[in-house]
Amino acid sequence: MRKRLSVPLLTAALCALTLTSPANAMTGADDDVPVVEKDGESSAEKDAFLQAEAYYNNGDFDKAADRLRQVLRSKDTMLRASACRLLALCHLEQGDMQAADSDVHLLLEANPYFSPSYTDNPHFISLINRNRDHGTTITTASQHAESIEESPVPVTLITADMMRDIGTRNLKEALVAYVPGITDIASNDEMNIAMRGIYSSYQEKILFLLNGHRINSYSTNTATPDFSMSIEKIRQIEVLRGPSSSIYGGVALTAVVNIITKDGIDVDGARVKASAGNYGQLQGDFLFGKRYLDIDVLAWASVYNSDGQKYHIQGTAADQPYSILPVEGDVRVGAYNRRPSYDIGVNLKYGGLGFMYNRRFSKTVSPMTLSIGFTPYSYGKYRK
Repeated sequence: MRKRLSVPLLTAALCALTLTSPANAMTGADDDVPVVEKDGESSAEKDAFLQAEAYYNNGDFDKAADRLRQVLRSKDTMLRASACRLLALCHLEQGDMQAADSDVHLLLEANPYFSPSYTDNPHFISLINRNRDHGTTITTASQHAESIEESPVPVTLITADMMRDIGTRNLKEALVAYVPGITDIASNDEMNIAMRGIYSSYQEKILFLLNGHRINSYSTNTATPDFSMSIEKIRQIEVLRGPSSSIYGGVALTAVVNIITKDGIDVDGARVKASAGNYGQLQGDFLFGKRYLDIDVLAWASVYNSDGQKYHIQGTAADQPYSILPVEGDVRVGAYNRRPSYDIGVNLKYGGLGFMYNRRFSKTVSPMTLSIGFTPYSYGKYRK
């Protein structure tokens, strides 16, 4: 007698979501499995997943697989990973090991941290372990490719899907969201982060790498995780959470962040993305990738502009308790409008040879001066 899994926590949460959401109509692809119609593509995908689980628990693996294929294109990474897992179990029940292996590969691409339960099908656990050994690897920890489990130091892997799920706009947002120990640090004129509470002005205690090449300035050791780094070109970010000076030198005092770009074959064409937001935010991204025989080409361009959020200060001690001489005026927070941030570059690979060119710039407009005290700038009196 075959054992089947109980409903996982994700499914319970999805069920609760379904029960609490207002339904427009009750329909069904089949009479025995009702569907709750809701607005949006994601709701339909969740319904398809719930249907698939019902079919799986009833032993109808063909119908379950048909429903799950509708979910594999979902933009929700966790839902897509759950669909890959259940589809692999369906194929194992049907004895199709090759299809199950392909499903597990997609599962680990969506969630490289996935770990099977001890109650899972032993063949499923074996496929997970085998694909993990030959799947997503990191190279930052010990200078050669290895799995996350083999890393000799604490490491965090951030994939492109993980960044897309939270709507990441810049490198700082991705690091703060996913890396334990990294926190957001803000000051008058810089975008900064701290690792385990240790930081310095214009970040110089964390080493940033781009495909293994140092980004930090050689004269000041500074590097800022701001809008000068295009998110669209990134395949994954490998973060060593701890001192790594024995491998990378004195700058790697608290962490190492290695940004790995996509290959041209990963893009296989051209992509254009544009977005706009409040406070005059404009962002545009261009990505081109192609492989011609043994030559792999990746080119990118990104630009960001923001007028910042405007505040008017009356010039009283209550408004500016941090200023020696309070002055009335306007201040702008998060402005990048004196000169837009940009990131342009190209990456060429031919066999074992590589060529990379990258030019980046980003500088926030200081909300206040630092001469006598924190007082507003008179932006109109100065040429751009």
